Amino acid sequence: MPAYIAPLVGFSIGILFSWAAGEELTRAPGVLGSTRSLAVVVLFAFLVYGPMAGYFMAYATDWSLAYLLDGRHLPSAMILVGVLLDIAVVPLGFAVGAAQVRQRKLIALLPMGVVPLALAALVVGVLARRLALYGTYAQVHRGGGADPLPGSPVGYAVLWFLLCLFAGIAWTTRELRLLSLASRRG
Repeated sequence: MPAYIAPLVGFSIGILFSWAAGEELTRAPGVLGSTRSLAVVVLFAFLVYGPMAGYFMAYATDWSLAYLLDGRHLPSAMILVGVLLDIAVVPLGFAVGAAQVRQRKLIALLPMGVVPLALAALVVGVLARRLALYGTYAQVHRGGGADPLPGSPVGYAVLWFLLCLFAGIAWTTRELRLLSLASRRG
């Protein structure tokens, strides 16, 4: 996933998860950290979202940065900070959405989730020509040597990680709904 959109998408996923955990969030006393749903969301962030974002930042740095920056000159600590940010935005989105869910303002979740996704789509649209290439920063800026993304190792990784991401979102949403139903019963 391109580094520029990963935090936006992660935040929207967190908002979705707060909606899915709505029943538990409205019934659970105390602070947000006491909910089982938060633990599920944190696990998703560390086991699914973080590795996905981290893979592209670590192994396809130039592509992840849409060839706007040369990954060779980027300190490795910046890559780590970027991945940690991507991990943190999912629970952050969950916490922001949970505040609205606890106040029973579910309609407020819609723009909170859709606006970041729309911004991400806009960024992808603007950078689409660059993201359609696979190569190094130098190859892209030199105008030769870069291959098309489809059929490249990064192209296959994009497909694989998108499949894993959608499966992880579906499974996590299902588990959050089940936790909510369990909180209703007992």
